[in-house]
Amino acid sequence: VSRLNFIDFNTIGKLEVLKGSGSSLYGSDAIGGVVSLKSIRPDDLLKPGDKYSFEIPANYSGANDSTNGAIKFAFRENDFEGIVVTSKGTSNELNRKADKKYIDDYESDSKGLYTKLIKKIDETIEIGLTYENYQKDSETITTPENLTGNYQSAIHEGDSERKRISLDFDFASPEDTNFDLVKGSIYFNEMAYEDSYKERTLTGGTDNDHELDQDTIGANLQVSKRII
Repeated sequence: VSRLNFIDFNTIGKLEVLKGSGSSLYGSDAIGGVVSLKSIRPDDLLKPGDKYSFEIPANYSGANDSTNGAIKFAFRENDFEGIVVTSKGTSNELNRKADKKYIDDYESDSKGLYTKLIKKIDETIEIGLTYENYQKDSETITTPENLTGNYQSAIHEGDSERKRISLDFDFASPEDTNFDLVKGSIYFNEMAYEDSYKERTLTGGTDNDHELDQDTIGANLQVSKRII
């Protein structure tokens, strides 16, 4: 299962790349480096002094007739700010340089909803609440010319969904205190994937269905103090 099935790129605010020894903090799987995706925040759209910001990014690719669009709305009212992002995407099979009868039919649809609310207690403390839901469905129908033996048809369907809720705390001291920075979060992440592959032959067929569920509940805390 590709992790890309669970990522809505319309909700990414920043991207960080760690190379070299810094990636050792993330275990042996990170020996080649780490790519960190940061969710979008209201201040990624809002400039100082803005009360609201509205964007409608959209794109189209002729390589697979794919469309992707989103509506992003951010607002700020005194010490309270938030952002809401809704997205929708579709794609088809790649337009290869071959007779169309040899190209399998492929369709994919995705939709997402993302919300982040931030309350600033004062100039040093802020509390954030994030909710995200992203769904992606796909279907591949193998054309008869690509079937071998007695196979009459083959259909592959994949459905994925990701839900995330997190509560964040951020403290940054402008003065010389015991800690310069304290950041923490409590989060719940639910990922589900259903895979179905159906084959039909002259004498029958097979149905292969698989499900993958992964639920994560966690917390993290970061504390730092500048020595010099």
